Amino acid sequence: MAEGKVQGVGYRYHVMLKANELKVCGYAKNLSNGDVEVVAEGSEVALLQLLEHLPIASPYSKVERVVSQEIIVIDKPSYNDFSSY
Repeated sequence: MAEGKVQGVGYRYHVMLKANELKVCGYAKNLSNGDVEVVAEGSEVALLQLLEHLPIASPYSKVERVVSQEIIVIDKPSYNDFSSY
């Protein structure tokens, strides 16, 4: 989850671009409290690269904090692509 000025600044779109570049599946969506939730599946290397990108994803955002949960390895992916909504 990204906290700060992350809504109305193209943040989800830029996260989606990076996720697609890294071949990561999942989504980025606005939350009612002003944060953006990012759920992602992919290789460990790709997920770590995406996590490193979240604080600077959009040139117009001001990310104050990124909250992440443990990366869990699964056998079958839940998502086919990366969506922004």
